[in-house]
Amino acid sequence: TLLLLEHVLQTFRGSVLVISHDREFLKRTCTSTLEVAHGRLTFFPGEVEAYLAFKEEQAAYTANTNKKIIAQKEHLQEFVDRFRYKASKAKQAQSKLKAIAKLHTISVDNKLATARISLPQVITKPGSILRVEHLTIGYGEKIIADNINFEIPRGDKVVILGNNGQGKTTLLKTLAGELPSISGKVAWWHRADIGYYAQHVEAALRPTDRVDEYLRRCAPADAKEEDVLRMAGNFLFRRDDLSKTVSVLSGGEKARLCLAGILLHAHNVLLLDEPTNHLDFETSEALADALANYGGTVIFVSHSRTFVNMVANRLLEVSGGTVRTYPDTYEDYVSSLEDVLTADVDGTIDEPTKPNANEIERQRLRLELKTKQRQIATLEKSMATHDQQKSELLQYFFDNPTDYAPEKNRQLKELTAVLANEEAQWLKLNS
Repeated sequence: TLLLLEHVLQTFRGSVLVISHDREFLKRTCTSTLEVAHGRLTFFPGEVEAYLAFKEEQAAYTANTNKKIIAQKEHLQEFVDRFRYKASKAKQAQSKLKAIAKLHTISVDNKLATARISLPQVITKPGSILRVEHLTIGYGEKIIADNINFEIPRGDKVVILGNNGQGKTTLLKTLAGELPSISGKVAWWHRADIGYYAQHVEAALRPTDRVDEYLRRCAPADAKEEDVLRMAGNFLFRRDDLSKTVSVLSGGEKARLCLAGILLHAHNVLLLDEPTNHLDFETSEALADALANYGGTVIFVSHSRTFVNMVANRLLEVSGGTVRTYPDTYEDYVSSLEDVLTADVDGTIDEPTKPNANEIERQRLRLELKTKQRQIATLEKSMATHDQQKSELLQYFFDNPTDYAPEKNRQLKELTAVLANEEAQWLKLNS
């Protein structure tokens, strides 16, 4: 739908004024930029990327200029301190003092969003974090998607894609245990500690809670006060904001507070449904950078292409009543949607050139074969890694036959199970 809207705006002959936190959308639709910040409007006659580059250049120039001015003032002050009480140099010292008074640094606006978000360190070991088998999801007797099978390794960053109404949020809710499955199996690693951020999670906040009290309650017992304040600042809660009660916060502020609370806790699994809805794109990209470098597993739903590109290394597509692993990159996924949209909107596929039923089936089979070949290549790479890890563990037991190592024993069992599952998938795909 976003791609279609972009197409409409790009071909619209009138003027358009857009407010959006989707950087990719702005890049594709806007030719000028108007920023609202620090109580001022700044107009730039160029697209958003050029404006951001200009801002960086200006910030670098200002920092450089201020550095030179400070150095010059220090140099003049050194002369004054040395000679101000010496009769022969007193006049020169007074002249230098006047010069110092005329030197002013350029004022710098404080950034409204932090440039970097720090998440608690989470260390996970190799193996599977989640296995889904023959899962059917929906509400009561209404089936949204069925025959769902996939496995996610620990530490992966997985985006759930698909058109609205296909079941992305339903799948995430089912994985989080918020919604019971109709049938099938959802098996989490026994040490999975799940943090779940839903689109309407702010409804669970207590109206009498203060911002700082809520965050302290969410923080682990060993968290420092500076960690709590830093996370509050990351999501734009500063100074007086910390003493505000939940009852006076806007909907967006409540959502940001819940997200900050979830990220403050040292979960090793994060399930996030549209986490960037209430974030400006600077904060959104800082969050994306933090999640990409986070040691735990992230499974999320997002329509922000910049955010998905920065975070995801695995794609799950909810479509046609089931869920499948998409073998290509996110750029390939978006590109394939654009090809379909372009053909549809521009009418490049008309009745006389439509392929017949046999050709459509051949195209479908070619695509399916290509998809399976990529899945096989991915599996082979994963199997090689797990086989190497298993060999190292076996070598350890061979070298240390009398050692009591229950943790290594458990790792060996898990790796053996993961390898068996991967080999079964490999055989199935090859057949």
